[in-house]
Amino acid sequence: MMILFSAARNKLVGKTLFVLFTWAVFVCSAHAAVKPEIFICPKLANEAGYLERASGIDLFNGPPSEHALLKPDNAEAAHRGPLFWSMGPSQYDYWYVCIYKDGNAKQEFKLTKVYERCTNIRSGKHFDRLKCK
Repeated sequence: MMILFSAARNKLVGKTLFVLFTWAVFVCSAHAAVKPEIFICPKLANEAGYLERASGIDLFNGPPSEHALLKPDNAEAAHRGPLFWSMGPSQYDYWYVCIYKDGNAKQEFKLTKVYERCTNIRSGKHFDRLKCK
């Protein structure tokens, strides 16, 4: 059994506390990371009575009735992946609109807070979800 003298013991305790503190900070900061929120467009009954998924989502800066449609950051390369929008503080609320195959069928939803970025993501063949963080 090794007996540590006071100076060596204090040094070992100091290193151990430093390692534990560093580990605790790392674990806590990992939990503090912003978890993205997923907004799902509801299914709507079509004329035949079948439930239909949304085929896409539009994002607006302000109520959709004011026609402030936001252009996705990657609009030119939309065929290569999901659309995304960079966002930030605004004097208006952000809204998303679920678009269905029947062009007249739309549903509007107000985003409850400001996000840095929203991405239109798939569920199956349809881009009917919005992931925001």
